Amino acid sequence: MDRSIVLGLSISCLIGSIWYLGTQVGQGDFSQLILSYSGAFLAYGICLFYTIRNPSSALALWVGIAVLLRLMLVSSSPNLSDDIYRFLWDGHLMQEGISVLSYTPSQIMAMPGFSDAYLEQLYPLLNSPDYFTIYPPVSQLVFYLSTIGDTWSVETSITTMKLILIGFEVGTILLIIQLLRALKLPTSNVLIYALNPLVIVEVCGQTHFEGVMVFFLVAMIYFLYKKQMCLSGAMMSLSIATKLLPLMCLPLLLKFLHNDRRSLIVYFMTIASCIAILFIPFFWSLDVANFVDSLDLYFRKFEFNASVYYVLRWIGKLLTGYNQISIIGPLLSLLTIGFILNLTKKVKASIPTLIQLMSWCFVCYLLLTTTVHPWYLITLVFFSVFTRDWWIVIWAGVGILSYSLYSETWTAYHLWFVALEYLIVIGAYLIMRRQKEKEPKKYITP
Repeated sequence: MDRSIVLGLSISCLIGSIWYLGTQVGQGDFSQLILSYSGAFLAYGICLFYTIRNPSSALALWVGIAVLLRLMLVSSSPNLSDDIYRFLWDGHLMQEGISVLSYTPSQIMAMPGFSDAYLEQLYPLLNSPDYFTIYPPVSQLVFYLSTIGDTWSVETSITTMKLILIGFEVGTILLIIQLLRALKLPTSNVLIYALNPLVIVEVCGQTHFEGVMVFFLVAMIYFLYKKQMCLSGAMMSLSIATKLLPLMCLPLLLKFLHNDRRSLIVYFMTIASCIAILFIPFFWSLDVANFVDSLDLYFRKFEFNASVYYVLRWIGKLLTGYNQISIIGPLLSLLTIGFILNLTKKVKASIPTLIQLMSWCFVCYLLLTTTVHPWYLITLVFFSVFTRDWWIVIWAGVGILSYSLYSETWTAYHLWFVALEYLIVIGAYLIMRRQKEKEPKKYITP
């Protein structure tokens, strides 16, 4: 079949599948979800096959398609996740001058004489009304901006938040292209991220803030390459203040700069100053303990789509008769820290090597944590733009198997689906590692 026809059909399938995923499929519609994601990733794979092999393809046209795919989802309400309602709750609280760390939603609703139509509409939609917020200040700023209109409806706030996230996504795509050019890598690699169905649906459809975090990460790496230490440090701070996870990469950056003492001091003084500026006002109410307690509960209580943890949980139940998450969760966190510190031994004065090691930090975290929602893989998809680790792209495709938990029909088989997911990921990794071992200087393993 003619190449242009195949690409035309693939683009049409990608557009249709992403629109359906972002607007029509419910969280519990597992069969429809699998079929839609399969169609989207098949079309995505075909588009990549042709564009990656033919870097001379019109990049501007493909970037335009990537932006269009995101804009399609602006007017829809999130259908696969209800996290956005907590985002809007926090934003509206700040509009009312109430600290988001002072009260849980259930405490606010229980206040005598409390009345707020906006919050009353949101409260039944919250998934964790008895917990304090765990979202850092940059995310909270976006929440605030999304609820800034005094007469705005929840629907208007959702649309506003999506437009902000799409703006970050466009910035990410453009920065990735600049960094690829600087590193003399094919600019067509940007499509690994730009066209990825998981990225589009979870950031622009479900409003997850990994997209904002990735924007600041790519900016940090770009300015680090340019040796603009203040800007790079500021971008790292903003990434941490969006989602705390980039904190994992600080030991790698410390080792990366350790031979240049002046740059090291400037870099980490910038990070320390920016973190102070961003977080001190956020914690001004002195309710830091509420924030820390919520993070602690995350590691000790929540569990979803885990790999190593599920195996240890099973062993723990055999030995003790009950779930040992309160012990296993923190121990796995310590193991993650140890693994990351060991990775610093492999750091070289090379941006591509640094990117590869940062990717392994996130891989380690995701394999050892108790909770792995599909959108957690977005950061790994970003890193794969530079590493060409195709097994990560496959993981992004099969991560949707975890949604079997929400289906009345398939929930009994959830653990089998999770096992299948990780078996596919392990198989893909082993195959692609064998291929890359033919080029050992370009591939870093833990």
